[in-house]
Amino acid sequence: MVNTNFNGRERRLHARIEYPPGPRPVLVIGEDEFEVEDISEKGIKFITEHPARFNAGLKEVQARIIFADRKTREIRGAILRIERSELSPEAKVAIFLYDGWGISPERIEKERKNKDG
Repeated sequence: MVNTNFNGRERRLHARIEYPPGPRPVLVIGEDEFEVEDISEKGIKFITEHPARFNAGLKEVQARIIFADRKTREIRGAILRIERSELSPEAKVAIFLYDGWGISPERIEKERKNKDG
């Protein structure tokens, strides 16, 4: 599914669901839980107040995402980048999901419908 809503560098191979502030899916890594900011079939971005615990590059991440309907999905991928802000202690960590460990197109569509009401 190509996201045709944008041109240039904002055009992505897979549609992305951006969650507004409020109830969001939760990403569980070990014993820690993080709010999910956005998802696509091949990626997840989550929010952390402890970015030093994560390093971009080939560091593998195994986690579980819990959606609003309490359905879960095991994921596996690599940290792609960490976005830090000078104005906030929070950082956003982007994970590239390995083939076979991503979010299904059906789940993306369900999330879109839930988000749009």
